[in-house]
Amino acid sequence: MKKQRTIKWGELYKSAILTAWLIFSGCLMWGVYSNPILLLNPQNFWSNIIAIIGIVVATLIGWQIYSAMDWNSKAERLSRLENANQSITTEIKNNRFFSEASVHFIHAILSMTEADANPTDNKDNYSFAYKSLLHALSLYVGPSIEDPVEECIQYMFGALQAIRLNDVPVDEDFHATCEKYYQIINEHKNHLTKAQQGKVEQIHKRRLALGITKSKEPEE
Repeated sequence: MKKQRTIKWGELYKSAILTAWLIFSGCLMWGVYSNPILLLNPQNFWSNIIAIIGIVVATLIGWQIYSAMDWNSKAERLSRLENANQSITTEIKNNRFFSEASVHFIHAILSMTEADANPTDNKDNYSFAYKSLLHALSLYVGPSIEDPVEECIQYMFGALQAIRLNDVPVDEDFHATCEKYYQIINEHKNHLTKAQQGKVEQIHKRRLALGITKSKEPEE
């Protein structure tokens, strides 16, 4: 397939006008220079030459001013395109964060539901659910996705309570992972309401209060 050439009619029109005017000015200068009547009168000859040169210089100065204004207009259009591109990129990024956060959120809820149905065999699901919820919250908070934040916080309270009631063991890796997500949330805490900031801080303190526990070895 042949590539179609895009003709910039505006640029072609401006170039044609400038070229025509310069040719016309050159013809005037040549007409004055070759006019035998003016050659016999040097005063009129040089005054006409200077007048034509003045017109050409004024034309070129005006053209430079017009080109500068045209460039500013193009720069503004380019800036608008860059802003639009940035807006689209941000929206795509936010959608990706929302999708990823929703996956973690759903996994956490499914894990908690499974653990609630059989706490004895699946109590470790509560710690996994808490980490997944905290991860989801860190993704929701980054682009300031407000709707799921409150629900995520409430489930985190429930996960912590279940961890305590069922003596779910939590190790250093659990606290390290949670701390990483908490720091991300803390960097974007301005996206949360004051009440939500207080709840997140309360959850953080409750999680730290769990300490580090080890799994109980089964009795022989």
